[in-house]
Amino acid sequence: MKAKIAQLAMLVALTAGSVNVANAASSAVVTIKGAINTVTCDVKASQQTIQLPNMTPADVAAVGAFATGKTTDFSVSLNNCTGTNDTTSLARLQITGPTTATGETYFSDDASSPVAVGLALKSAPTTLLSNNSVQHVSAANDAANAIDGQKLELTAGVISSTATITSGHAVSAPITFTYVYN
Repeated sequence: MKAKIAQLAMLVALTAGSVNVANAASSAVVTIKGAINTVTCDVKASQQTIQLPNMTPADVAAVGAFATGKTTDFSVSLNNCTGTNDTTSLARLQITGPTTATGETYFSDDASSPVAVGLALKSAPTTLLSNNSVQHVSAANDAANAIDGQKLELTAGVISSTATITSGHAVSAPITFTYVYN
């Protein structure tokens, strides 16, 4: 009896393995990125997922503006900075992500959506940031220890490309913050 159970277990294991092999891809693409800078830093977001408040269509009535009272603040900081600074370079963060057909300030993983995520500096909440924009995080000639811990304070919210939004829309946007030193 034990031998039959062992044989059955072996058959199940072999069958499960063959199912995985049948679904395996014949190739894979891996993108590997890196940079060489005189000052290097790690980029860290205060939150990995930002949950925006729930809202009604009436909250999103102004085209290209945040829904009133429905934004969420977060920050992106530079940490573990090392290296030797030069006299002209600045630490910056480049903001990139997919956008809608409406424009470069409408971040969304759905290019045809009438609503999207908008980003602004917390200090200038009515000026939306564009895809591929570069924001200064340091002053020229700042040493690595002066750059370490610097933050970009941001506000995120829903923006609309039309004044007549219906319910049932959801927004999502994978936004990348990349350290740039030059």
